[in-house]
Amino acid sequence: MQSARVQYLIDSLIELLQQKNKKVLTVNDITDALFIDTDTFYRYFPGGISEIYQVCLHQLFQKLKQVDFSDWHDLMAYCVNFLDTNRLASKSVLKILKKYDLMDWLLQEVKDFIMTYPAGQRPFLINLREHPQSLELCASEVIFTLQHWIEGNFRPKGADIVERLDLTGMVLGNNLMGNKDE
Repeated sequence: MQSARVQYLIDSLIELLQQKNKKVLTVNDITDALFIDTDTFYRYFPGGISEIYQVCLHQLFQKLKQVDFSDWHDLMAYCVNFLDTNRLASKSVLKILKKYDLMDWLLQEVKDFIMTYPAGQRPFLINLREHPQSLELCASEVIFTLQHWIEGNFRPKGADIVERLDLTGMVLGNNLMGNKDE
């Protein structure tokens, strides 16, 4: 179980990410804003800035798992809206994940999330346990699309991004159904 102090630090990071005009927060940014010393920060997060970002993202995925989505489209629309609303924070998180070589960790988090999404709500994902390469492909495409959209490499509106992610699900579903019949 997580201490109240750890939760306070995570909540503060999220708040700072929303307020700061810097692209990436440092440990000093966090400790200065919270009036704590760096030893206190490292006592709770020995892995430094990358660890607090990982814990923060993991918590966001856990909260996302609690939301009841009617289908894949609603899930993708929710994610795109969240990232768009928190674009500056999302850019900062992506920079940290890349800087500390945590994209594989993110891929695993997305795969775990997809596998916990209720099977009845994702008919095209039912067979993913039998086809791990399809799960990897789906999670990678979701990350790739969202990453390039957040970074500004894709210029379309959020609705267009949701449509692209919907297509990812449909292509994956067709591939799985084809594999199932073999």
